[in-house]
Amino acid sequence: MGFCMLKKGLLSACIATSVLLTACHDDDDQQSNESPSPTTTYSNLSGTAAVGAAIKNADVTANCKDGTGFKNEVKTNNQGEWSGQVDSAKLPCALEVKSPTQTLHGYAAKVGNINITPFTDLALALASTQTPSEWYKTYQPILETTLKTAVDNLTNQLKADGYALPNNFDLLTTKFAINDTFDKALDTFAASLVANPSTIKDYAA
Repeated sequence: MGFCMLKKGLLSACIATSVLLTACHDDDDQQSNESPSPTTTYSNLSGTAAVGAAIKNADVTANCKDGTGFKNEVKTNNQGEWSGQVDSAKLPCALEVKSPTQTLHGYAAKVGNINITPFTDLALALASTQTPSEWYKTYQPILETTLKTAVDNLTNQLKADGYALPNNFDLLTTKFAINDTFDKALDTFAASLVANPSTIKDYAA
C-alpha cells in the first residue's frame, strides 16, 4: 500500500511539473512574439521671428503630421529667437508665431533653422494659394518644387522692387540676425506697409 501511495505521489508531481513547464513555455512564446514599444525620436527646430524688429515673448506653435506639435511650450526671446522639439517622424510642420498684434507663419520641411517673417508668410501664401492662417489650421504638406518656385518668385520680385537681399539667401531657412542686411530689408518692407495702408489690404495686394 505504501508503494502504491508513493507511485501516486510521483505521478502527481510529474503531472504538475509538466503543466508548469508548458505554461512557462507558452509565456516565453507570447513574449517573444510581442513587438517592442516604439520609441519617439525628437528633432530640434529653431529660428528667428521678426518683422524687422524682433517679435518678443510670443508663442510659437507647430502643426505637424497627425495633428502633433512641439513637445513643450515654445516662446520667442527678446531677440525673437525660439527653439523647440517635434517628433522626427511627423515632419514636415507648419509653424505659427502669434503676438497680441500679429500672426506670422513658417515651414519646417526638415530639421534646421526656420525663419518666421512677413516674407515667409508671403511665400506660404503663394505656395499654398491660401491665407497662411487658413493653411496653418488645415495644414497639408507643400511639395518641395511648389515651395521653391514660390520662394524664388517672391525673392525675384523683392529684388526687382529694390529690396537688398543677401546672395544665395533662402527666405525660409537661411539664418539671420537682428539688424543684419536681411533684417533691414524686413524693416524697409514694414515701413512700406505702414506707408501704403489703403493699397495693401490683403495678401494679393
